[in-house]
Amino acid sequence: MKFSLRETTRLRKELGPDVCRFLEYGLNGIERILPHVEVSWLYTKNGDWRYSTEPPIRRKVVWASKQRRKVNVTLEFRVGKDRYEIKGAVVRKSIPEGVGSVERTIDDRERKICDTVVRTVSSLLVEIATLDEESITGLIAGFDERVVSEVLLRRYNLGFSPGRIFGALHRLAGQTYENRPLTFGAIIATDRIWALDTRVDFPDQYFERKKYRALSDGYYTGYLLSLDGQVFGFVDLRATGPRASGTHFFPEWCQGLARASKRYGIGIGLTRNGDIVIVERGSLRFTHRFGQWNHAHLLDLLHATARGQRVDPKEVAGVVRPIYRASLDAAFRRSGALFIILGNVRKKPDIVRQGDAIGDTARSVLDSALDVALDTPVQLLPRSVLVELASLDGAVVIDKKGRILAYGAVLSPTKKGRTRTAEGSRTKAAIGASHYGMAIKVSSDGDITVYSKGREFITI
Repeated sequence: MKFSLRETTRLRKELGPDVCRFLEYGLNGIERILPHVEVSWLYTKNGDWRYSTEPPIRRKVVWASKQRRKVNVTLEFRVGKDRYEIKGAVVRKSIPEGVGSVERTIDDRERKICDTVVRTVSSLLVEIATLDEESITGLIAGFDERVVSEVLLRRYNLGFSPGRIFGALHRLAGQTYENRPLTFGAIIATDRIWALDTRVDFPDQYFERKKYRALSDGYYTGYLLSLDGQVFGFVDLRATGPRASGTHFFPEWCQGLARASKRYGIGIGLTRNGDIVIVERGSLRFTHRFGQWNHAHLLDLLHATARGQRVDPKEVAGVVRPIYRASLDAAFRRSGALFIILGNVRKKPDIVRQGDAIGDTARSVLDSALDVALDTPVQLLPRSVLVELASLDGAVVIDKKGRILAYGAVLSPTKKGRTRTAEGSRTKAAIGASHYGMAIKVSSDGDITVYSKGREFITI
């Protein structure tokens, strides 16, 4: 539930529209940065502030119980003589009913991110009253990056702010070198300090000259930075150790960054589309798209949504993983995709147009020949092939064992669901198909949305 102050509240009138806009955006940063959690908000007026010597803003972020299934966040602040308290209860999202509808524990990393969000809000509220509308808008635009930078800085005890790199990459995005968009990659060795007699600021002084901006592309090469942000080498991203796989998740294009981060600690990259990615210890952790940072670890929710009473959970997990990876690849390629994990194979005629499913009698000779070549479960199918199938017009339909039932398929689900207000044919198809299983839609702007039972379940 998003935090929002009603137009008629006294607090909104006292704070003013710009400060309220910042407060709402800042507190909702918990769900933006951790899209697999949800927060229930409550705010109250707690009477007068008794002692003027008390700090004007106080915060608290604590576990709600020993089971660690909930984190309570509290932001208390003074407006004039009035004291207000905003409370939030943070839990991991779970499916509303059925198999997998159990509460999940929140790990310490997630609690620290919640704490950093609230700390950043409270620190900025002290100074925001003196700022104009344009300055507040700037704080909002850079809020999530400030939080992520602080999380990395504290987690690894870095000697510099990663926010410096984020800012430089934003300026780099959209620039070209020899008529090609500039990309970038840097690896931070979190266990190494490099002491230099002459200190050179990275990346500002390096980016003053175009040739140094193009020296690292993030695909094949990367700057190697020490714990204090000094350049002490370069990394061949094609030869930095074994391929990251298994529990590691990342877009295919940044495999080199992921492998290098598994060895050194942190990888930061800029894509041709202007996305900024952060990988830690072999996995994508945060991405910056259109001002939003998203956490990558959502598989627990997808497993729970796709499971059925008669299906081995491990078997479903083996199907969800390659679909999730292919969704990441499609998102960063901006190619769009629609995956359907069908709950009951017998419902296939209720969702796929006649002639579009593998094995239909109306299939052409060419389609039938390709069908034979694709007689491989998605768990064993090359990752790039699955992404190319998804880039075809239409949907890829899969059963819970990973068998491909249709590709490039036009969906005509018998149950349409509430699609009247939905924009785009892919979204409408996803909503209707989600009555028969789990639908994962990747839009052409890179957003990934999961639908279940006719409703949007989660967006990253």
